[in-house]
This record gives sequence, structure tokens and C-alpha cells, in this order.
Amino acid sequence: RVPGTRSRFRRSVRELVRQQVGWGKGYAHVIARYRREPSFWRCYRLSPIIYRLLGSLAWLYPIMASLLAPLKGLYLAVKLGNPHLLPYWTVRRWAFLYGILTELRRAFKAQGTRRR
Repeated sequence: RVPGTRSRFRRSVRELVRQQVGWGKGYAHVIARYRREPSFWRCYRLSPIIYRLLGSLAWLYPIMASLLAPLKGLYLAVKLGNPHLLPYWTVRRWAFLYGILTELRRAFKAQGTRRR
């Protein structure tokens, strides 16, 4: 917890989904803004293999990682010994992915029309 801040707990799955969809929409604009900036994507410190495989398409990695949310959820559930983590993680990541996919076209259009 950061001093001077306040956190609001999500009371329902609906609130979780709304929050993650909103974050996904915001992240779509981050993707659109920095898709051509390799140094931005290197800040994520992903495996060098990912950069070699994807090259200038490294911005696709968060989208592909969200698609594979059930596998990551299963891994975390087994590692942490908490089977309830699997549906939570999957719903959370897929809501985030839905937000990205619904906003990505609009974000690319907004970034494409701006002059640099």
C-alpha cells in the first residue's frame, strides 16, 4: 500500500469486469501510441526470444498473453495451491483483452491522424 492513497475493493465480478475492460481500453491507446517504439516494449523486460520472434510486432505480445490466460491461471493455481485463482485470472484477463480489442481500432485511428 502506498501512503496517501486509497484503494477501493471490487465487491462483485461485474465491477471486476468493468474495471478490466476500462483498463484494456486505456492500454489499447498505449499500444497505438508506442507500437513503433522498440525501447518502450523493451522496458517490459520480456524474454529476448520474444523480441526476435515478434520484432516490430512486440506490441502483440500482451494481446497473445491475454488469449492464453487459462494456461497462466492454471499455472498460478497449481503453483500457489489455490484452485479459485483459475476462473478469477481467466475472467480478469479476458475482460482486459475485450477492452483492448474493442478500443484498438479507435486508438489506431486516433494515433494515425496525429502529426508528429
